[in-house]
Amino acid sequence: MKCPYPGTFLFLGACPQIVRIHSDPILRKSAILNISFVSLLWCIKLWEWLLDWPLVTVGVYPLSPQSLVGVLFGPLIHGSFAHIATNTFGVLILGTALLYGYPKSRWWVLATIWVLSGTGVWLFGRASFHVGASGLTHGLFFFLLVVSMLWRDRRSIALMMMASLLFGGMFGECCQAKKVSRSSTTCLVEQLAF
Repeated sequence: MKCPYPGTFLFLGACPQIVRIHSDPILRKSAILNISFVSLLWCIKLWEWLLDWPLVTVGVYPLSPQSLVGVLFGPLIHGSFAHIATNTFGVLILGTALLYGYPKSRWWVLATIWVLSGTGVWLFGRASFHVGASGLTHGLFFFLLVVSMLWRDRRSIALMMMASLLFGGMFGECCQAKKVSRSSTTCLVEQLAF
């Protein structure tokens, strides 16, 4: 019997043969790239911990010309194991959604989010070192949101529904009136640039 829903993971019970990730080479490549990136993040954190050499000072320190290098390297460094653990899931899921869903523009979008989030923190952040991939995950989430509203195609809407289901709390995090940080404001301004 042929599967009535080829290429979808929504009907796993009806079509167990489509659960294999190797059935879609673009999805497999996207997942492997994101797993490799997250592995790099964990290797950096483990190296930092094993050598007892805190790399936080390589992060972004607002309005300091010496910390402009943090715009490039800040997302690779995390303050603690809890910090990297909370960013791991977001980077894996949202990064895979971007790489899989937007193969023609994925590298440009990723580079833009990376640089804009770091630059925004450098310009508007509070006076302390900022590290971690949170700006990256917020940027990916809001890119998926904006693109799904503008394009309104099935793939964009499906990716955004998945992201909203898993990361819907980002709406509240960026929009709470009393708790809006400059980093969250940067996140929203970054999305308006798209």
